[in-house]
Amino acid sequence: MLYDIVKPILDKLDPSTAHRLMMRNIEWFTTFGCHEKVCALPDENPVYVMGLRFPNAVGLAAGLDRNGEEVSSFGALGFGFVEAGSITPSAYEASPSAVCKRDLKNSSILHSMNLGSIGGEAALLRLKSADAFYLRGGITGISIAPDPQSSQQSALHDLKELLRLLHVRADYFTLNLFCPASSDPLVWFKNPAALKELLEALSTEQKRLAEDSGRPQRPIALKIPADLSRDELLACADLCMESGIDGVIACGPLLAPAGKTNGSKQLFISGGPARERATQTVGLLAEHTAKALPIIACGGIFSAADALEKIQAGASLIELFSGFVFKGPALIAECSNAIAKACNSNAMR
Repeated sequence: MLYDIVKPILDKLDPSTAHRLMMRNIEWFTTFGCHEKVCALPDENPVYVMGLRFPNAVGLAAGLDRNGEEVSSFGALGFGFVEAGSITPSAYEASPSAVCKRDLKNSSILHSMNLGSIGGEAALLRLKSADAFYLRGGITGISIAPDPQSSQQSALHDLKELLRLLHVRADYFTLNLFCPASSDPLVWFKNPAALKELLEALSTEQKRLAEDSGRPQRPIALKIPADLSRDELLACADLCMESGIDGVIACGPLLAPAGKTNGSKQLFISGGPARERATQTVGLLAEHTAKALPIIACGGIFSAADALEKIQAGASLIELFSGFVFKGPALIAECSNAIAKACNSNAMR
């Protein structure tokens, strides 16, 4: 296959260079149908979650299309939904000390959270890239985050600003509250009172925007860290349900071990090492909420079996990130068709 020829070349490139190369070429690659030589497209297998109709259960996690530049191009590969971002209100360049490294042996990515953003206003224009995907029935999620240097006090203003600005472009929003500027990137999740205040305010803003615009309410999902304790995780789920948050993404990347740091900044690990923890998190959330809180699973999905593991644990949808990087676009249909087959079989019992 064409991908088998290209993959070894991409693996030899610096991850940032490989990412830029992909972003510069994916539009013509899909426009001229070259992707059809790389992978089969998944069957249409609609899933209804958070009041939205997803063409299939497999999405692209935030982080690859950071600025919403190529939503329809990624959608053309077969994703049922594409999550752009994380987008911040203000533009900022990636830190000179930012880290993004692949570990081919462990199928993982070691990375920072400060990889840059073009800012909300510019992203709004770039998100026109989702128009063709929308017309095909695809779902566009937008991951939003406070400015890197924002305090907890100013974070609410940042996120409200992004909800208002990007409301016209989002089918749903994801809240990314990992804090790259903080000595503790999980600070929001260690302060239940502050988190509750933030979630309630954003839920209220979400309803107000729908009323003022006359458009359907845009669901909000909270991305939950992988490194919370069991009690912290369940308390976070309770806060989401009490605050009117529509769903959760379980879960974010793992904190890198103490020996893998970037000066004083925390690094994160995505990919294979996160698989087991992500599945455990999905299972705990599903059991605790009796599946009343929709779960989008993310973390260590490299095969149809990994995808089914997440669905069986209680997820309604899955997202690919590292699996897409390491395994390529054929993984999309592999996972989507396996999930559809399993769900249809269960429904017929």
